Amino acid sequence: MKLKILGCHGPYAARPGEATSGYLVTYGNTRLVMDLGSGALARLLNSVTADQIDGIFLSHLHYDHTSDMLTLKYALENTPVVLDVYVAEQNTNWYLELLNSKNFNIVPIATETMYKCRDLTLEFYKVKHPVDSYAVKVKGDKTLFYTGDTVYFDGLAEAASDSDVILADCAKPDDFRGPHMIKSDALKLTRLTGAKLIVTHIAPGCDAKALYSDVPEAEIAEEGKVFEI
Repeated sequence: MKLKILGCHGPYAARPGEATSGYLVTYGNTRLVMDLGSGALARLLNSVTADQIDGIFLSHLHYDHTSDMLTLKYALENTPVVLDVYVAEQNTNWYLELLNSKNFNIVPIATETMYKCRDLTLEFYKVKHPVDSYAVKVKGDKTLFYTGDTVYFDGLAEAASDSDVILADCAKPDDFRGPHMIKSDALKLTRLTGAKLIVTHIAPGCDAKALYSDVPEAEIAEEGKVFEI
């Protein structure tokens, strides 16, 4: 299983070449996209063609995780491609604008729902964020857990148990107060699960490498980087 970073910044990208949250998981001939924020689509379509995508998981509907779904509709509109989109259903204008397309097949998710995406098994867990937000456990020959945006809470380690790698929203110092995971909680999560940590959702001005410089086993997400899970 491989993980390619399409975009790793949030809530916005500030420099040329950066993009907000977007990730491509490849396992054999199965390709799963996890979130598709601003700037992520171009990298995605330089890695795969639209008809090679087996599914898209949207952790939540904040713009930095979904905005390129709008331009993906343009990319698909004159094609017969229909993509499964794994997302929690909502009755909001943004949900309808984002996902109302003949090229999207909505697959509703909720806590502990499970689906097969070709050779991958997907399990979903609700996490803690100001809007409905879900983590996903992606199982192939290895297991990847993507937290989406969340703070640490009781039950997150249990949801991430048996994972080989955790891709975590945790590029925040311990004095940060807000709806994202701080460094010490991310280290607690990896300690409890035994999983390897990849740090993502990096805000403009944050030096994630410096933040985790005393944790050499932690990896820092970078656009274009490919990780072997």
